[in-house]
Amino acid sequence: MIINALCEYYDILSENSDAIAKENFSSVEVNFAINLTKEGELLNFIDLRKEQEEQKGKKIIKKLVPKRMMVPEQKLRSGKNPPPYFLVDKSDYVLGVNEKEIKKDYFEAFKTFHIKLLENSEDVGAIAIINFLNNWNLDNVFEKLETISRFSKEVIKPKNIVFTLDGVLGYIHNRPAIQEIWQNYNSQEKEGFLTQCLVTGEEAIIARTHPKIRGVWNAQSAGASLVGFNEDAYKSYDKDQSYNSPVGEKSAFKYATVLNYMLEKGSKQKIQIADASTVFWAQSEKTIYNDIICQLLNPSFKNDSDENENQPEIEVDKKTEGMIFDILDSIKQGINLSYFGLKEDTKFYILGLSPNNARLSVRFFHRDNFGDFIKKIQQHYDDLEIEGIPEYAKEKIPLWKILGETVRKSKEGKIDSKEFSPLLGGALMRAIITGTSYPMDLYAAILRRIKAEQDNRDKKIYGINYTRVAVIKAYLTRKYRRSDKYKEELKVSLNEESTNTAYRLGRLFALLERTQEDSVRKDDLTKKINKTIKDSYFSSASSTPGSVFPVLMKLKNHHIAKLNEKGKWHEIEISKIMDGLDLPKPFPMHLNLEEQGLFILGYYHQRQSFFRKKDQSEIAVVSE
Repeated sequence: MIINALCEYYDILSENSDAIAKENFSSVEVNFAINLTKEGELLNFIDLRKEQEEQKGKKIIKKLVPKRMMVPEQKLRSGKNPPPYFLVDKSDYVLGVNEKEIKKDYFEAFKTFHIKLLENSEDVGAIAIINFLNNWNLDNVFEKLETISRFSKEVIKPKNIVFTLDGVLGYIHNRPAIQEIWQNYNSQEKEGFLTQCLVTGEEAIIARTHPKIRGVWNAQSAGASLVGFNEDAYKSYDKDQSYNSPVGEKSAFKYATVLNYMLEKGSKQKIQIADASTVFWAQSEKTIYNDIICQLLNPSFKNDSDENENQPEIEVDKKTEGMIFDILDSIKQGINLSYFGLKEDTKFYILGLSPNNARLSVRFFHRDNFGDFIKKIQQHYDDLEIEGIPEYAKEKIPLWKILGETVRKSKEGKIDSKEFSPLLGGALMRAIITGTSYPMDLYAAILRRIKAEQDNRDKKIYGINYTRVAVIKAYLTRKYRRSDKYKEELKVSLNEESTNTAYRLGRLFALLERTQEDSVRKDDLTKKINKTIKDSYFSSASSTPGSVFPVLMKLKNHHIAKLNEKGKWHEIEISKIMDGLDLPKPFPMHLNLEEQGLFILGYYHQRQSFFRKKDQSEIAVVSE
């Protein structure tokens, strides 16, 4: 099903766009061009790389980026004598030399292959190539290269090189006569294993090995296989390698090409979810479908003190971005997508690929229609909604940020996605796209981090923050969506009418902390508090309140005494909460995991209520 869907998408793109490689062609990065005269003399080298700025954290780094172009297909090659590519190859083949040694055998193979294909052509480009190959001599080749204009040692590093004709626009491999020669060469009858292709249902030559998939995070840089067999245990009826899963060569080319296209760096159809490089696509030529999902799955999230360097920032032009937000607002109001010229029943797919040595594992794959897919993602954000959203997260919280709250951060508050649990990332994504309950492991991991992390107020790092509390609320909301359990507590903001013991104890803890803060700052509102009761008692209070709250209630009397008349408000508010507890034993000895989540939710809601009338800049520290 995955390969069928990818092949269908390739057909759509190839008919409506020149950005994707056509059959018998590949999209590759090229660094240099060899500029030839019409007689085949090497005049100079042309550097095709462009300087580009890339932001890493707060630093902007300038680097040279190769030019990506369509070239004659470059299939996977291996072995002691790997075959040359047509007109676009590394210096080992094109010049017979690399930065370390002379590669005469490689050059001779390149020369023989090209003379065979081009010798009968009258095209000026073909003649120039043949003359160059016949005249190029590897004697004293290093000294010879040094005399050629604009030569640098970068040319003979393992990077692709193309050919140009001096004074003629374009590249030799793009000349119509040359492309016709290449297509005729590939249309010749080939030998191979002939049987029914699983994708098309038609008889075809089956791909013995499938093209490599590149761009999957942490996989081999040369690419990895999505389909392949390398052990006798996987053989069926003595069929070796990919003959076990008979996919025609054309179908193998299509699915690999479109997958590599979506996995390219900077692609708007790719995001990283834990170890899974995730691509998504709509079976439509309209790119707006993919732009909408990109904005939903990887929304803007600006916070210099807390960022994930492994998640690339995708650039979306302002016009498209504005249209996306209009569409999302309309969806929330129940307006049909057809108003924007979009079809709700358009097929939509999402695929997560994880590295596994030289192969790839499918972490998750889901198919749905576009309208339902949008609604499920929107439901995810609705479930997360809670009061006190920070300014920098005003759009949506991305998935990497949620997963980042389950792992330990660096001293600077940075998130390293290498620490993410692969299984948890896949489970979270499946819950979102299917609308089912969030994984229990996510909820438990959030609780562990809240208890384990101490606040660092100088660096604005807090154990209880907006994202973590939002996940707690979302987890419980989904788990009990079909029942009335915790209905009064799972609100966006504080519900003073809730009688749930755990929720009210969380509120009580927030009030006791506020009482301490006010008593310390009663004469100086800017005074720094070195250690609050939250730093010392929160973890134990949320799990074993019966052993902690009696101590806190005694400390409360001391703090209120210091406030004098100003302490009356604290007394009244604390009494309101105590009145709703089960007296005479208001403090249970133990709270289970769900109750601990409600305790944290009550604490957070109460803290937010203190600052409801203040500016966002003055919001409670727990929301930062």
